Amino acid sequence: MDKSIAIAVEGVSKKFRLFNSPKERLKEALHPFKKRYHREFWALNDVSFEVAKGATVGIVGRNGSGKSTLLQVICSVLHPTSGKVTVNGRISALLELGAGFNPELTGRANVFLHGTVMGLSRDEVKKRIPLIEDFADIGEFFDQPVKTYSSGMFVRLAFAAAINVDPDILIVDEALAVGDAKFQYKCFNKFLDFQRERKTILFVSHSTESIVKHCDYAILLEKGRVIENGNPKVITDYYLDLLFTGQIAGYATEPVLTKEDYKGFNIVHYKFKFTGFLNSLGHIELHTLKETDLKGHIADHKCVIGSSEDDVRKMIDLITATELSVEQGKPTKANDKEAMNDLERFLKETAEVDNCIKRNSYNKNEYRITDKRGQIVDYLIVCGDKYDPVSIKCGSLIDIYLKARFSQPVERIIYGFAVKTLDGILIHGNNTRFAKHPVSAVEAHQVRVFKFSFRMNVLAGDVFLDLGVAEKIASEDKPVDVRYGLIHLIVQEESIFTGMVDLQPVFEEIKEDEKGELCSPSDPFAGDSSP
Repeated sequence: MDKSIAIAVEGVSKKFRLFNSPKERLKEALHPFKKRYHREFWALNDVSFEVAKGATVGIVGRNGSGKSTLLQVICSVLHPTSGKVTVNGRISALLELGAGFNPELTGRANVFLHGTVMGLSRDEVKKRIPLIEDFADIGEFFDQPVKTYSSGMFVRLAFAAAINVDPDILIVDEALAVGDAKFQYKCFNKFLDFQRERKTILFVSHSTESIVKHCDYAILLEKGRVIENGNPKVITDYYLDLLFTGQIAGYATEPVLTKEDYKGFNIVHYKFKFTGFLNSLGHIELHTLKETDLKGHIADHKCVIGSSEDDVRKMIDLITATELSVEQGKPTKANDKEAMNDLERFLKETAEVDNCIKRNSYNKNEYRITDKRGQIVDYLIVCGDKYDPVSIKCGSLIDIYLKARFSQPVERIIYGFAVKTLDGILIHGNNTRFAKHPVSAVEAHQVRVFKFSFRMNVLAGDVFLDLGVAEKIASEDKPVDVRYGLIHLIVQEESIFTGMVDLQPVFEEIKEDEKGELCSPSDPFAGDSSP
């Protein structure tokens, strides 16, 4: 194994046997003719990658994609069904914190036990005891039986024991968010210390901002396979597409034959590429097609590659069977005209039924109040050249189009929106009544579209948007249709600040002039016509 590689995963697959009940498990074990009662589930399927020493690598994927199983295989908690894992260095894994702790023993005794399991001598553990005790910060309970601990004390001790064994490789599975806020702060600083010391870190998290900010590169898992790996920002964008839409635009997770025998070529869509294979290659088993196969065929000038089926057809049209011109394609997005059709289509569609549920950013856990006089039947988010996105950058200007269908007339109508944090804290709320924006009355059976525009100057993370239609009356606004948490967006870090809202401050140092007097500060907002 190359000494510059910390972890090498080669063709690893892991199969589990699933039974419908414990009874069926027993029946299979005792059946005289070995009758099969289980079904096979492949949690990992031919996973391969390498982690260089000193690198911080993020692993992302939807629930059930195989992330935890992969980490358990790397840590030798599970044995792979096939393939192998090679590790160069001591591993400390923050997986199931406290696994193996004896509740009858004291915290100190469990730390000694854990250190022994990690391969440390008794003297080495003794040297680390003060560090672990200080980091856990559980006071006199360090010498009390673990069974007397609260859940918070237990994870503090387990975390402290896991990270203070001087590992070469740290494996973290969403374990930084343990204990109270102060302890989480301490954990995160320890994580940064490991990075500064150039320890190898394998980091699993659902926080796309953490992956982008702290990882050198990232790996995307889906259904037990490595879908893509590379730049953390690109990989997390793919992950968000999968999370919200169930697919990556223009991406095929399995090879698909899109056109058979086109002028002597079979065209296959795999990942972001479309490949035209010469018929002379014979039958190709799509389910076993690998990147190495493609590289070999390219080297032999027996295939062409493009970013779309149309690109491949054009290349095939220009070449002959004896002289191939191979062009490496890249994924492309829809052109502006096609993108504009999304907005035009939104404005023209009558929306007989609720179309909100079809939007990528729709939150199925919304809460709704309606009196049926009118209903919000659709919305569209536009951010630059993106239509119906699931993630936007902090500070981006976004347009939200609200479409409402009315069954009864409403005289003094109000349109509004609100932006809230994950835990429901209101970041900003506004409506046409607050803004004193005139709005026309609506008649029965009319469809109206209203547009809100604003900059999303909020801290990176998850935000939820409310959209509402109400009627202005003397005593209070009466809801017509208000959909709380209708939209879920991921705000990605663009500028760095702390808090919830980017106030876009201006900094200026006041200096002395030639006479030694302080100069009058300039007006940073001169000419700014915004309110």
